[in-house]
Amino acid sequence: MKYRQRYLAQQIKQDLKRKMVFLGGLRQVGKTTLFRHILGGEKDGYFIT
Repeated sequence: MKYRQRYLAQQIKQDLKRKMVFLGGLRQVGKTTLFRHILGGEKDGYFIT
């Protein structure tokens, strides 16, 4: 499946340069996919509860 660009991605990238970012939402809406895309596929840098 092709990655769909999210409108919040650019804002999250800017915020991550200077602070922690918390993203909440319903199940299976793409929260983890969004962060993996922003972090360039790195496994380190985010925490899932």
